[in-house]
Amino acid sequence: MRMQNVYLASGLVRFAGAALLAWIMVDGIVRGDYGPAVANGLLATVFCLNSYGALRFVWNFDCAQYYKEHQQYWLEHSERPRGAISHDFNTLERFSSLFAQSKVAANSATHRLPQSSPAPQARRHSY
Repeated sequence: MRMQNVYLASGLVRFAGAALLAWIMVDGIVRGDYGPAVANGLLATVFCLNSYGALRFVWNFDCAQYYKEHQQYWLEHSERPRGAISHDFNTLERFSSLFAQSKVAANSATHRLPQSSPAPQARRHSY
């Protein structure tokens, strides 16, 4: 809820940015620079529409209802019954020992060099 209020407060900064773009557009028209004026006018219009849509979405968003609906969905579609613990100490111990064994096997396999291959030699480049 607090972040929703912070986002809504950013509307003031968004309004200031849109006003600056509109002022640059008007200044370009007064000077006779129509290319930058049109570009800034389009940019200001799109920026205002985007900001309005984003602020309206955040204003209408109900955080509590969203959280409630998604908690209900995950409780209905989860594999474990509600309140079940996902592991116990025996499975955790088995997993950690299997992990340690696989790590030792992987390290010994990757650090062992074949006996038949000669040591790599440095290449000399001629320039």
